[in-house]
Amino acid sequence: MGIEFVENPLGEGGGAMVMAVKPGSPAANSGQIAPGAHLVAANDKLVYGLPFEEALEPIVEQDGPAKLTFFLGDAPYLYGEFRPPVTWLLDFIERLSREDQQSPSQPAADDDAQ
Repeated sequence: MGIEFVENPLGEGGGAMVMAVKPGSPAANSGQIAPGAHLVAANDKLVYGLPFEEALEPIVEQDGPAKLTFFLGDAPYLYGEFRPPVTWLLDFIERLSREDQQSPSQPAADDDAQ
């Protein structure tokens, strides 16, 4: 995967945040993940704000590629005064899941091109 996570400080909402992306990894090759990104969902399970180990469980328990959803803004916009309602986040993750089911299958970023 190529992502190193770090625990968000509890004062900033807890959960997991990207600390580093390994060069040449599928995450780096996607061009969509950068240090500071906050993990919102893993495999369509809302994990933002959970204790660090719980937030990473869906990734660790996954055999093969994991589907990760990130928030790229600053922590206060996800956890603080300006945070979205949990119901909105749940609906958003559900809509992403439906879109994935409707779109044609894409090869994983770590698949070798033939």
